[in-house]
Amino acid sequence: MMKNIRLLFLLLIVNQSLIAQSKKDYLVTITTPWGDMHALLYNETPQHKANFLKLVDNKFYDGLLFHRIINLFMIQGGDPTSRTVTAGVLLGNGENGYAIPAEITPELFHKKGTLAAARDNNPAKASSGCQFYVVQGQIWNDITLKQQMARTLYYWTYRQKNGFKNG
Repeated sequence: MMKNIRLLFLLLIVNQSLIAQSKKDYLVTITTPWGDMHALLYNETPQHKANFLKLVDNKFYDGLLFHRIINLFMIQGGDPTSRTVTAGVLLGNGENGYAIPAEITPELFHKKGTLAAARDNNPAKASSGCQFYVVQGQIWNDITLKQQMARTLYYWTYRQKNGFKNG
């Protein structure tokens, strides 16, 4: 449930750092007035990685807002209409004209700190071409982890269980 939606000015300067070769993961730094966030763009999601880096190179994200905050879940940004928005205008529907095909892989899951592409309820599970979110999440103990697992209909790997317990 959304507790509070607040506009946060996002002065987004993303520096790309090549970790190894061009076919490997990239480390990106998202710089805001409130501090830096670091995220990995994985080679297992090549279309999403290439799209994010292209938008960064084109300075698409510079000056956009984090427009959606759901406590203990995520913060979302990347809506191009947030660049010129006036107070009181609802954000979140702005797009850049295309979607990215789903690249869902069990090894990459939404644990705390994950950078992910936003999407709506489209049947193809395609991602927004520009909107992204950072998982805030929480660390679960054995009891809350078992409760979460009982709510889902898929098998959780050891890596996923450990990721949610240890962050």
